[in-house]
Amino acid sequence: MAAGLTPAAALQLDHIIVGGDLTLREVTIQQYFGEIHRPDSASRNRRAMIEKVWANWITGFLQPSLPDDILLELGLTERPAMVTRALDLYVQRPDLAEHMQASSTRLIDIFDRLDHALLILGAPGAGKTTLLLTLARELLMRAAQDPEQPIPVMFPLSSWTQQRYPLANWLVDALSEQYDVPRKLGQAWIAADAILPLLDGLDEVAPEHRAGCVEAINTFRHDHGLLPLAVCSRVADYEALGTRLRLPGAVALQPLTPAQVDSYLTQVGQPLAAVRDALQEDPTLWELLDTPLILTIVTLAYRGEPVRALPMHEPPEVQRHHLFAVYVDRMFQHRSTITLYTRQRTERWLTWLARAMRDHGQTIFYLEWIQPNWLSGQWQQWLVTLLTVVMTGLLCGLLAGLLAGLVVWLRNGLSVGLGVVLAYGQVCGLFAGLVSGLSVGIKSPLVGGLIFGLPWGLFTWRLYPLSTGLAHGLVGGLIAGLGILLVGYSKEIKPIEKIRWSWSAARYKWINKLTISLLYGLGTGLVIGLNSGLRDGLHGGLVVWLLCWLVVWLREGLTVGEIGTKSSPNEGIKRSLHNALIIGLGSWLLCGLGAGLAFGLLGGLVSGLLGEPLDVDGWQFFGLWFGLLGGLLIGLRFGGRAYLCHFVLRLVLWQKNLAPLNYIRFLDYATDRIFLRKVGGGYVFAHRMLLEYFAAKYQPSAERQNCNTNG
Repeated sequence: MAAGLTPAAALQLDHIIVGGDLTLREVTIQQYFGEIHRPDSASRNRRAMIEKVWANWITGFLQPSLPDDILLELGLTERPAMVTRALDLYVQRPDLAEHMQASSTRLIDIFDRLDHALLILGAPGAGKTTLLLTLARELLMRAAQDPEQPIPVMFPLSSWTQQRYPLANWLVDALSEQYDVPRKLGQAWIAADAILPLLDGLDEVAPEHRAGCVEAINTFRHDHGLLPLAVCSRVADYEALGTRLRLPGAVALQPLTPAQVDSYLTQVGQPLAAVRDALQEDPTLWELLDTPLILTIVTLAYRGEPVRALPMHEPPEVQRHHLFAVYVDRMFQHRSTITLYTRQRTERWLTWLARAMRDHGQTIFYLEWIQPNWLSGQWQQWLVTLLTVVMTGLLCGLLAGLLAGLVVWLRNGLSVGLGVVLAYGQVCGLFAGLVSGLSVGIKSPLVGGLIFGLPWGLFTWRLYPLSTGLAHGLVGGLIAGLGILLVGYSKEIKPIEKIRWSWSAARYKWINKLTISLLYGLGTGLVIGLNSGLRDGLHGGLVVWLLCWLVVWLREGLTVGEIGTKSSPNEGIKRSLHNALIIGLGSWLLCGLGAGLAFGLLGGLVSGLLGEPLDVDGWQFFGLWFGLLGGLLIGLRFGGRAYLCHFVLRLVLWQKNLAPLNYIRFLDYATDRIFLRKVGGGYVFAHRMLLEYFAAKYQPSAERQNCNTNG
């Protein structure tokens, strides 16, 4: 039997998952890389991926969850009947009996013997994920030493439900979203069998799609037959399936025996004497303490405490729920002296987060990927859209109004300039907000332009004759339609983490975009010509044609490039804001310069062709205004909209008392209390059973209770 556990160490345990291959010391993956360092990009990418998986799952998750000494030895049983082998279609296996493995048997040895493909089964809390991570640790060491070995990567299967792609496609998406691997590189790795998938949580796939996930894994296994692979699942959920994984073998974690539990309680000694007494009084408690997780929870919850509050002679489900409640209470009492949030708020926010993660099939919570549809009720999701429009309008109105007021002030004095700031700013605010295309989800540039141009026309009608007001409304509608075309519309928040300029994309589409821009130019020229004459119509049409082409060409040339490495929470949204500011400012300068030159030079050209002088005074103001419009639209398209919508969503969650304003600080606080664990730039609940405990406490009516303080 392994060494004992000191009282101080017992309080720090999160899992008691042990076995012959689980002794762990603080090591880094760099110790396993060979002395020969290859400078080529392929080797750098490979090494960076190995280090990322090690940092996220071994250093960040596995090492903090295991004690230095072995306390228990969990049994492993080989269960060949749980899988289907390829030859089973032709040859019947004579021996499907279960085989108990020796206590000294390592999982990596079983994995090697079964052709490097394995199914791991166990009860909730039995240690399946931790056992899978120990396998990942051994395989990462191999991959670091041998460049021919595939890179083992943990993939929580819960998110497969969302799209239900073929597994190869889903793995590429997961590499991109969870590990920041560029899609082209991810596709190359999957195609070349350079990634060893460790698929955790088959039971976390939605029940109605679980069989489909098994088929997707079997298809992938058939197409990549020599690729090592491991799958993890709760045994009861897997046995309920009508289909089986096509793998060489399966192992199941055995429940703790009463002798193991009693031996552990004896090692801890007096602090858990009350638990031993309760077991003698109520033998049904032995059924409750059959997994390392529950034994750990008991250790943390009742260490040095009486267990009289534990429901006696109750079903295990009732006792388990009460046990988690006591565990939560002890974590609030003992984990930290710093209290940033009240217990009521902490539990409320964790309850909502657990429910949202469960309902949307999320095992790892990435703050940048939170979506409006996480809110319950269409009206709350619509509120996010509406507030995004309002804030966009206010921002645009402020910038446009200040710019217009500054120009008028320089010409006509301060009082007139302030009037323009107020009037022009309000109208431009409404107009620009609607231009963003976010308010009602209108995807048609023509329809959206006509609707959004109406307020512009009504305003100018009050200042000018009816014909001029209608003309301004139509021109504004065309510009609004262009804005919708540029910015687009999506209910999903997609962070723009890295962008690049592609000359090939710009050259390929410049003729097509020149034709589309011609339609806007003809429409604008026709409207202006009917209202102000041939000269102004020709001039306006040419200017709008070239400027629209410039803006659309810029949009097509800017493409989302390879995603950079994220090492901190919500870095994707932060990068979206950075990209929006940089691209928006650059587009403002470029569009402003282009607008000024086009207005002046084309004015001279039209004047020469028609033999009529053309007043081009004010072209500087036109350049600044159009530069603002172009920079704003392109900035919104490349990161600005994602950041603004994310910010508004966070405001709504805070106003509904579903999350704090400073979410990262709260997540770190919950991590310190061992409710969550940090994995790279994301967070996971310490155990799925803890997530289920909090999710079960969720009350939909609670979302109607508003609270405007941060706690």
